[in-house]
Amino acid sequence: MQTLYASSQDGSLTLAAAQKMFKKRVQESFDLYLFSLHLLVDVASYARADLENRKGKYLPSDEDRNFSSILYDNPALTSLWKNEYFQIYTKKKNFKERYDLDLTKRLYKEFVKTESYLPYVTKKQWEPKEHIAQLHDLLRFLKNHDTFNEIMEDAYANWVDDKSLVIGTAKRTLKALPIDGDYFDKHYPPTDTVKEFGEELLLKVESRKGELEEIIKPVLENWDMDRLALIDTIALKMAIAELLYFPSIPIKVTINEYVEMVKNYSTDKSKEFINGILDKVMNELKKAGRINKSGRGLID
Repeated sequence: MQTLYASSQDGSLTLAAAQKMFKKRVQESFDLYLFSLHLLVDVASYARADLENRKGKYLPSDEDRNFSSILYDNPALTSLWKNEYFQIYTKKKNFKERYDLDLTKRLYKEFVKTESYLPYVTKKQWEPKEHIAQLHDLLRFLKNHDTFNEIMEDAYANWVDDKSLVIGTAKRTLKALPIDGDYFDKHYPPTDTVKEFGEELLLKVESRKGELEEIIKPVLENWDMDRLALIDTIALKMAIAELLYFPSIPIKVTINEYVEMVKNYSTDKSKEFINGILDKVMNELKKAGRINKSGRGLID
């Protein structure tokens, strides 16, 4: 959708350039996932400096004496920040240069004030699940904090769109700790998603935009194509392309996905409008015998 939107705004964008842009956006989504983990590790790393500061106090409190850097040095997180592939990825992408380190230090100082933190760092023994639970608490704290979201959005423009996907994948990674090897590669979008669906959908919509518009026009009744919001037009073309050219995707899934898309990205009235138009288009295409879905449950 983002690539098609850019293509609609820039008439000089070639199909090859659009394909390149699409692939770049896919890579940026994966980079965001790694960047979120990098920031979590960076925030947790200040536990070591915190420990040294507490040790250096002239009159340390019982809390200071019992404090540990376990948030960073627990075996679960250690398996992440010591992972060879994670280190290679983060250095290659120059993540450290994408934000002010003082911001992650500030995030740590605010996180230590949370209810769960002090009981965790002042314990003497821990169950493995306690480390994972605390790391989940840290991720939850970060995703809801304005500073973290500003860092993410400043580094990657697609953060707002990809936040739920990235946080969900990061949660699964924390749950899987400790990890070894190139664990992260399995979270890279698979070929069937990127090329066989995403890139193919882009090509179909771009190369057959005239045909798709001719399918839309008759069901608009008193509306004109030029009056439609651009996102609505793009969503309709993408949905119709799925109905026509992707036999393995159920009709209901297609309609529901694009109704949800315009609800998030277009006008308040777009949801009902797109739902109504797609329902009419679907019926017309069915009558013409142009929708050919394969597999049980894909026709309705």
